[in-house]
Amino acid sequence: MIRNFLKITIRSLLKNKTNSFLNIFGLAIGMACAALIFLWVEHEVNYDNFNTKKDRLYFAMVNQLYDAGIFTHGSTPGVMAPVMQKEIPGIANTCRVSEDQTSLLFSIGGKSMYASGKYAEPSLFNMFTLPFVQGHAANAFNELHSIVITEKTARKFFGDVKNSIGKTVRVDNKQDYVVSGVLKDIPENSSLQFEWIAPFEIWYQQSTPWAQQWGNNCIGTYVELQPNTNIADVNKKLYDFVQQKEPKSIGHVFLFGMNDWRLHDQFENGKQTGSGRIVFVRLFSMIAWIILFIACINFMNLATARSEKRAREVGVRKVLGAGKKGLIFQFIGEALLMAMIAAVSAVLIVSIVLPLFNTLVQKQLSLNLENPLHVLSLLAIALVCGLVAGSYPSLYLSSFNPVFVLKGIKIKNGGASFIRKGLVVFQFSISIVLIIGTMIIYQQIQHVKTRNLGFNKDNLVELNMQGDMAEHFAAIKNDLLNTGVVENVALSDHGTIYGGNNGDGFTWEGKPPGTKVLISNRYVTPEFMSTSGISVLSGRNFEITDTAYNNGLHVMITASLERLMGKGSAIGKILRYEGDDHIATVIGVVNDYVYGNMYGKPDPVVFICAPPQNTTVMYIRTKAQSHAEEALAKIEAVIKKNNPAYPFEYRFVDDQFNGMFQSETLISKLSRVFASLAIIISCLGLFGLAAYTAERRTKEIGIRKVLGASMAGITGLLSKDFLKLVVLSAIIAFPIAWWAMHNWLQGYAYRITINGWVFVIAGALSVFIALFTISFQAVKAAMMNPVKSLRSE
Repeated sequence: MIRNFLKITIRSLLKNKTNSFLNIFGLAIGMACAALIFLWVEHEVNYDNFNTKKDRLYFAMVNQLYDAGIFTHGSTPGVMAPVMQKEIPGIANTCRVSEDQTSLLFSIGGKSMYASGKYAEPSLFNMFTLPFVQGHAANAFNELHSIVITEKTARKFFGDVKNSIGKTVRVDNKQDYVVSGVLKDIPENSSLQFEWIAPFEIWYQQSTPWAQQWGNNCIGTYVELQPNTNIADVNKKLYDFVQQKEPKSIGHVFLFGMNDWRLHDQFENGKQTGSGRIVFVRLFSMIAWIILFIACINFMNLATARSEKRAREVGVRKVLGAGKKGLIFQFIGEALLMAMIAAVSAVLIVSIVLPLFNTLVQKQLSLNLENPLHVLSLLAIALVCGLVAGSYPSLYLSSFNPVFVLKGIKIKNGGASFIRKGLVVFQFSISIVLIIGTMIIYQQIQHVKTRNLGFNKDNLVELNMQGDMAEHFAAIKNDLLNTGVVENVALSDHGTIYGGNNGDGFTWEGKPPGTKVLISNRYVTPEFMSTSGISVLSGRNFEITDTAYNNGLHVMITASLERLMGKGSAIGKILRYEGDDHIATVIGVVNDYVYGNMYGKPDPVVFICAPPQNTTVMYIRTKAQSHAEEALAKIEAVIKKNNPAYPFEYRFVDDQFNGMFQSETLISKLSRVFASLAIIISCLGLFGLAAYTAERRTKEIGIRKVLGASMAGITGLLSKDFLKLVVLSAIIAFPIAWWAMHNWLQGYAYRITINGWVFVIAGALSVFIALFTISFQAVKAAMMNPVKSLRSE
């Protein structure tokens, strides 16, 4: 029975080679797209799953209440963790960690390199699943200057993982650290990433005394709860925990579960928004199923369109005793066989394009067919596609009346034709929605990238202050200016485009009591404004004498803070900071500039003129006419001359700026890719239907040509009906696309307005693509010799 089924099925597929090829190829592309998306989705939803205590691990977050709303962040007081573990029931363990340390230099023998890591308490190794391949968690930090590294870092430092324990590395040319443990490499889909871990006590001693104040948020805090602990009860006790220790604090602590760290990490006004990466996961999961359905639609359309070709076969088989159920089984079996062939083809396609896809999404995904779940998922997709694609054609074909078929009575297929047209409209409606979505996403990204930032990010090079650079800054600056490629040099304590220190402690005369305003502060050298391209609107710029604090501080502020300080100019007004005896006199006002959230409105900033020793970042403005390679070579020579113990590393600020749109750029690229593939799959079906229509109307075309019809007229005749369907698709797609993209844009404070020309271009593009697809078959039919076509009839 199975042998006969396979024989009949294979014979049928070979008999309709073009049809079968289009069906299998379309399904294969659809399955390959879905497989790639599902691999990416699997990677995202499995973030941190390797941690055995995932359900009990949390990160301490803080909600701070300001007049403009609630600001949520993950920085907590340095003294909080041990106290909360002692005083709050249900907390099993805590771990304090520093911010990422990206600028520490590690010297091993004659080579030096930078490596990113953290200072953390030893409880980190018990809370997180971090297997040791050498050494043990229990004694990893017995000595203060110990360091635990990953396997990858061991290879980076020593060339090999073997016998890394006990080896010495010199950190920042100041202190020797002994390797006390080697960890198995951390999975790529882990929220906690580092190359090394050193004892938190080192950082804590260096940061004393301000790190020991309840009013200073300066570290990250991980929390492990005891089994079956009610998180709501713990958060209730944490709400005013800091206020009990420091009444002036406006921060309220809560625990944020590891299960949400990756996909639900967005907060608005102190509450989780339900957005974040989960939106992208849901969006592309939906796109995967839509692309699969579009591929199945091709199968349905081509199968029902060819119904007249198979009608006689159905009639003969019914006369010979075949029942309707048997025919349904036969046709679904054909669909399943093609789906299985398509699945195998999809595996080959994925194997070929996966490296390119990995480059696009910046991950290391693998097909991993050794994973039973992957194999079962592939089979399930093939089964679903086969059943969906074969369901309607099998019911339609098996319903033919054998008497009518064998007598040659024409089959009434108006219902099938209507469904075919409806499915074509659905395909192109989805494709047009994807085209419009892709265009609007691209517009939104470009809109933000081209907004007036308030500073000039181009030709601006950023370096970390290392070694003796602060001490030798005057010489470095002079040498850089003498290279002929540098326009200016300045220092700051934070990156220009990122957030820095902030708080609500600034006060001034006339500030309403109880007002809470989040204000950032930056320590900069006098050249900072001219180097970064920030304009002085009133007053004067910093001078070198402003670094002396004998007669109080001289500060510059942004225009938004000037407005908050009341009517009139802020020049000469006094700022004070709670708990600090210094007074600060405003000597200049600069324009607001965008930092931190590129889509939002920037908070006010106070600039404090500081000596080089109080800064961490150097900015170098190169001349516009200089070549980047030449300028960097000359800059490197100057830095190495004045700071020879440290390798030269740099960053372009415009690259940092572009990196802040990594997620949006990825979504834009993926949208373009999958929109293009959806259109290709839709066009495969349209191509097949156009070929079938031309074949059915061969006699009509021959008669028209004999009667004098032109090639253009015949081409238009065959294309007209299909173009009507594409236009109808556009009419349906436009409001759907507008609604979807309008809602998406609401998530951005700085956003575009959707323009009508986007819909015009998308509609025209879809019509052009459809016309191009159809015209091949239409022109081929129009060029056919009418004598030959009439003779064949």
